[in-house]
Amino acid sequence: MNAFDKVDITGAKALLAKAGVKTPVSVRMLYSATSKLRAQEYQLMANSAKDAGFTVVDGKDPNWSSNLPNTAKYDASLFGWFYTNLGIAQTPPNYLGNENGKWVGANNFGHYNNDTVNKIMDELNVTADETRQNAILTELEKQLVTDDFGTTLYQLPDIVGYDSTKVSNVSSIPVSPGVFFNFWEWKLAG
Repeated sequence: MNAFDKVDITGAKALLAKAGVKTPVSVRMLYSATSKLRAQEYQLMANSAKDAGFTVVDGKDPNWSSNLPNTAKYDASLFGWFYTNLGIAQTPPNYLGNENGKWVGANNFGHYNNDTVNKIMDELNVTADETRQNAILTELEKQLVTDDFGTTLYQLPDIVGYDSTKVSNVSSIPVSPGVFFNFWEWKLAG
């Protein structure tokens, strides 16, 4: 994803010109009206996109999540999935597309559809072997990048803080919320 490390306004303008697109192009951006982080993301994108010939329309909405399935209300959205457990079965609903004329990805709001992804997500749903699961997830990530499905804007930090003179065996988990993860393994020091 190094191609997205730096803003390329000249390249964006050239792509639009090559495609014969007249500017400005209007893009409706849906995001949470109550999230300061999403508002800042929107503003950064709108400012940068303006220079390339896009008008990013502010679609902040207090009911944004209930509007995600209705893609007639927006062209792009700012949101992220965060997991509350490490179960492998929570991945396919985000990416499964149209199978046999039916949309099967419950969280696939933009109707992303790729036959290869559908096939490997179906396989992931029935694969118990952890090595194969990791291989499938790697294949998925490669395909999502190839298809320009989305982009990672940031990773929230994980902070584990505790007084090691009072408690031991505290560890973190890459899901939210994780503040009391493994409390059953904590031991009082002393």
